This record gives sequence, structure tokens and C-alpha cells, in this order.
Amino acid sequence: MSLSSLKHIIQNRESLTWRQGLRVMAAALLVGAFIFVFEMLFVVQTLRDDTRDLQGQVLNLAESPATNAAWHLDNGMADSMLEGLLAIDTVKSGRIVLADGVLQAEVTKERNFVPSMVDRYFHFLFADLDHVSRQLLAPDWSSSPAEREVIADLYIEFDTLKTSRRFVKLIGVGFWSSIIRSFLLALVLGIVFHRFLTRPIMKIGENLKKVDPGSLDFKYIPNAQGHEKGELFSLVCYFNDMLHRLATTQQNLRRMATRDPLTKLPNRALIHEELGSNIRRSLYNQRQFALLFMDLDRFKYVNDTLGHVAGDELLCELAERFRTQLPASIRVGRLGGDEFVFIVEKFDNHTALIGIVEDILSLVKTPVKLNELSIEPCASIGIAIYPDDGKDIEQLMRHADIAMYCAKANSAEQYTFFEAAMIKSSEARFQIENCLHFALENNEMMLYVQPKVKAGNRKLDGCEILLRWRLNGQVISPATFIPIAEETHLIVPIGFWLIEEVCKLVRKWLDWGIEIKVALNVSPRQLECGEFISTLKNILSRYPECTSMLEFEITESTLMTNLEAKLRIIKELRALGISVAIDDFGTGYSSLAYLRRLQLDTLKIDQSFVSDIPYDIAIPASIIELAKQLGLKTVAEGVENQDQFNWLTRKGCDLIQGYLIGRPVSVEDFEEEFLKQDKRTTNSTLIVD
Repeated sequence: MSLSSLKHIIQNRESLTWRQGLRVMAAALLVGAFIFVFEMLFVVQTLRDDTRDLQGQVLNLAESPATNAAWHLDNGMADSMLEGLLAIDTVKSGRIVLADGVLQAEVTKERNFVPSMVDRYFHFLFADLDHVSRQLLAPDWSSSPAEREVIADLYIEFDTLKTSRRFVKLIGVGFWSSIIRSFLLALVLGIVFHRFLTRPIMKIGENLKKVDPGSLDFKYIPNAQGHEKGELFSLVCYFNDMLHRLATTQQNLRRMATRDPLTKLPNRALIHEELGSNIRRSLYNQRQFALLFMDLDRFKYVNDTLGHVAGDELLCELAERFRTQLPASIRVGRLGGDEFVFIVEKFDNHTALIGIVEDILSLVKTPVKLNELSIEPCASIGIAIYPDDGKDIEQLMRHADIAMYCAKANSAEQYTFFEAAMIKSSEARFQIENCLHFALENNEMMLYVQPKVKAGNRKLDGCEILLRWRLNGQVISPATFIPIAEETHLIVPIGFWLIEEVCKLVRKWLDWGIEIKVALNVSPRQLECGEFISTLKNILSRYPECTSMLEFEITESTLMTNLEAKLRIIKELRALGISVAIDDFGTGYSSLAYLRRLQLDTLKIDQSFVSDIPYDIAIPASIIELAKQLGLKTVAEGVENQDQFNWLTRKGCDLIQGYLIGRPVSVEDFEEEFLKQDKRTTNSTLIVD
């Protein structure tokens, strides 16, 4: 619009532009008033929702420390936690009241401003949000919330006058912004109305030249302004319809060829295509990029126990998290099964890349509800960096895959960068896994025995059976083959073989007239096997006299998943006459909450605590005292020197196991050293004590 035209419009108040401008102004003010009212209602609802969200976050933030304070009756911890809540601007006060009605802690802060009359007038909109509370449950995470005991109540009071004050400020801002918006809208609409004549045919021609029928980036040709009917409108509609159908067909075909049908993520073909593009860009820009290869841990267990539908739901949930919560610069795809890949093109340094990997693992670890059960997934990630770890697509993917398997072999929820040495390790692992399938068939598994003695007199009181594997004349360490056996589920048949071999050994010793308690480890995989008890009963039916001589050692961490099922199994083991020991006690979630419910016989003090004796004795001393209170035996494993032995004896530890007493040896060597000197030729029974 030229200055002369604008001057003419202003002077000629009877002109269509002037009159239309006044109408547009009136309509804009009316619409602005309506929008202002709607916005204020929306602001009220938003402030209320924000307040509720904040209250929920505060409760979630305070719940865990408040529970710990109430559980341990730690008033100092309770005061400290509540004082921390007061740092939140809208929190006015808080208190913790124990289940018996006793006030454990209470804090309050003064309001740091004087509310105005307007603040108080609008306070009714938020007055009902001035306090929240939550019941604090006993920290037995293996049980559902409905089954856990209420130990206290947490009450938090909020200063909702601050919310009212914030609302009043927003009213002022909203009013003036509505007025300004209305005037701007009227001005813009007036200019648009004035310039209603354009060159529609040339504009359509220019847009048609830009159309590429083979492109997936489809854009509509805009209608000519002022020509919403007639021949030009029909022509534009025809072209747009044709281009839309062409683009839709191309997009559908490409989506079918490049997308995973379950998760809708890029499939292997599209991943290869994107990796090729990345390699070309990296060669041009001389920049690195990373390929992350991720595999879910124990995904087969989810499929086997909850069903494949639940497994698919888990994969879809994780895919949605990756799609919506990771930066757009990180491209994610699914290769198949539970394998995902991530292409990370932008990272400043090694530390930044580790941060991205940890973010991905955090997304995976967030619990997922499947079949009314809360599942906490975990994953292992292998990292390969272009071009250092691979010059082409296949090499890069293979090396990331190898790194992932190394991470999985180390422990769950880990990530590992590729190293050249991993190739040999991967080949060796593959060979071990392949040979392990035939270990029992080829009679390669062996039993080793380590003695246990009474702390008071060093007399033999029992032994632990340990598994060894002799492959091609070389003894393979359990630390090497047991994790592979666990991962491939071969530990289940190996474990049952071990139980039967131990029963044979116990029967032989009983025939010699020697009764000795024999301990052996039971794998978590075995306990989770649905046929564990029935298979065990079948074995014991052939060796009924051996049952009372057996002691099954179960690691403490095993009990922390599906505790109720494990409790039932332990009860059935005790009913069969088998003793139960908790191995590596103190390294997991050591709590009286579950110990009181377990029908145990023995606590084994982990060697990591024994090795600190006599310099750090707090944990082993506590375990021994706890066992005494619960009426349980204690076994200290990993005892290597006389100072450790003497301290454990003074503290009342029952049994000692370790290199000081004897290293694990073959059955023949154990019998020669510890048993045959006491072997009786009569039928009387010898009690080795």
C-alpha cells in the first residue's frame, strides 16, 4: 500500500476500506473479549492443574525419604526432609504423623508477602488446593501396595494465596495483550482486505513449476485469493487431488518397505540407507558419528512368562519412548526381536556420548505395566564409532553388535565401547557357547568340593559343591561359562545334573557311614523354571536318604524379584527336608522385612566383607548378630588368614570356609584328605563334627 493510497483512505471516511476497517475493528474487539474470557478460564484450569502436578511431584519427591525416616524412626532425617520441602516456594508447612498417631516431625514457614484485596477476592478459585497428604507404606517393594503396611501419613500445606496472586498478574497481562492483539488483528485484516487483487494465474503457474511428481515432499498448490469459485478454483483442486493421490501412494509403498510393522520404527533396510547417508556426510564433513546397538536383557523371560502379546506391548512402549523423548537428531530403528539401533550424529566428545547412552538406558529402565504387573526393563548397549570402529555399514554394525554382547556379558544395564580385542573375545565366547551345549553329553562337567569347619574347633562340619568344566583338557572358570549358561538357559539342565550328582555323592558317603551337610548353589533360572519342584522331587525319589544332607544356597539378589513365588519355593524345599541358605548376604537388599518371612537355616557372609576383617568389621559383626537374633547359622566364606578366623570365632560365627581351611579340590582329593582317614568299615554311622 502506497502512502498516497493510505492518505486517500484516511481522508475519505465513506470509502469501503474505512467502513470495512471499522467493522473489522469492532469484530476484532468482540472476538478479543471472547478470547480473553476463554483464556482466563484456561489460565485458571492451567494454574489448578499445575498446582496439582506440583503437589504430586512434591509428594513423590518426599515419599521415599519420608518413608525411610518413618521406617527407621529417624526424626533427624524427617526434619531434614521437611526443611528441604520448605525451599519450594508454595510449600507452607509439612508434617509426618506415625501410624500410632504420634507426630514425628513438623515444619512451617512464614508468608513473605502481604496479599492484596484482589488476591483475596480471587482466592476462592484455588482455596481447595491448600493441602495434600499421602500414606507412607512399609518398603517391601516385592509386594503390591495393597499388601504393604501403612507406617505413617505425610501432610503438606500449600500457600494458595501465591497462586491467586499469580492469577491476578496474569489477568492484567492478558487484558492488555488482548487489546493489543485485537488492534493488530484489525490492522492486518484491513491490509489483507485492501490488497485482495493478485496475479492468480501467474502464481499458479509458478507453483506448478515447483512440483516434482517423484518427490515425497508433497505440498498443495494454494488457491488463488479471491477466486474460491470458478475455473481457476476447479483447476487447482484437480491438480491438488492428483498430486495428493500420487504422493500418498508413494509414501505408503515406502513406509511398507522401510518401517517395522510392529513398532513403526525404521527397519533394517532404512537403517542401512541412513547409515550410508551418514557415512557420506561424515566423509564430506570429516566428522564422526556413533552407532549404538541395544538388546533388552531377559526379554525372552517376559515372552515366556507373560506371553508374546505382552512382549510386543513392551517393544511398542519402548519404541514410543524413543520416538517422543529422544532428540530428533538421534535416529532409532528396530532390527528385529528385541534389538534396537541408534544413530548419534551430533556429540561433542566422548563424555557427551556417554550421557546420551545413559539417557537411553534411563528411558528403558522406566517401569512398564504388562498384564497388571509392573516390569522394569533393562538393556545392554554396544557402541561403535565411525570411522575408527568400521569403514563400512556391515563392519560398523558387526562391531557394535560385538560390543553389545560384551556389555551383556559384564552385567545387565551396561554399555561398552568397541575394542579390537573384543573380536577374539566374541569368537571365544561363541566357541564356549557352542561347546556348552554338549558338555553334559560329553561328560565334561566335574564336581569340586570345598570344606567348611566349625569355628570353635576347626572340625569338619560340611562342604560346598562347586561346578567345574573341563574342555579339551583345560578347566574353564565358572566365571566364564556360568553367565553364558544363564543367558542361554543351559544352566537349567546343568543345575539338575548337579543336584543328581550331589545326591549320588552323598549316598556314597552315607554308605561309608559319614553324614556331612553338602551345600550347592541353585541358579535363579532354575528357581524360575516352572518344573523346578516337580523335577527336584523326581530326583529325590531316587535318593530319599540324601534329602536331609542337602543345603541349597540362593543368592540374596535372586529373592528381590517375584518374592512371593520364591517364598513358596523355599517353603516347599523346607517341606522336603532340604536346608536353605542365603548366599552373598549383605550385598543385596538386606532387610528384616523379608528375612522374617523366609524360612531359612543359614546366612553366608559374602567374602567382600570378610576380606575387610579386622579393619572394617561393622557389616560382618551386624550379620552375625542378626543371624543370632533370628536363630540362624552363619558361614563366613573367603577366609584367607588367621586374623580373620580368630575375629570370626570370637564374634560367634558358626562355620568357616575359605583358602585358610582348604581350596576347592576334586571329589577324590577331598575324600582322601578329609574323609577316608575317618571312614568306618562297620555299618555304624560316623558323624563328622
